[in-house]
Amino acid sequence: MLFEAFKIGAYVIGVLIGAGQSTVMQESTPAACIDAEIAGPAEPLFIADIPVRVAAASISPDTGDGVALNIRFGNDGAEALGRISTDNIGKAVDIRIGDEVVTSPTVREPIWGGKLQISGNFTTEQLEAYVARLNPRCAE
Repeated sequence: MLFEAFKIGAYVIGVLIGAGQSTVMQESTPAACIDAEIAGPAEPLFIADIPVRVAAASISPDTGDGVALNIRFGNDGAEALGRISTDNIGKAVDIRIGDEVVTSPTVREPIWGGKLQISGNFTTEQLEAYVARLNPRCAE
């Protein structure tokens, strides 16, 4: 088997290639961590108690409506988010990072496309902490 890494945006995705197949590894690594050790994996994100793999998290700047948490999912996470949101239209679902419930929005429509934005009564500091927990950490 051969291991190759590809940079996609700020992340490096590892791919194992062998026997005529390629398998994308489940974890992505921030490009800044390539020459450093990973201090720890990202904390898990749960939507309606189902784990959903996050590709990257960031903060939208305040444009008058407050700051927001942006979460981008890979193919598996996007598919899971679409199924969960479709199955829970009209219901409140908990969104957790690790054991902490971050918010419990009511699902209004299916969410396909692999992107989720969470806004509300959050401070920039709170969202920065969530981003740090959702993205893998580099060793100092």
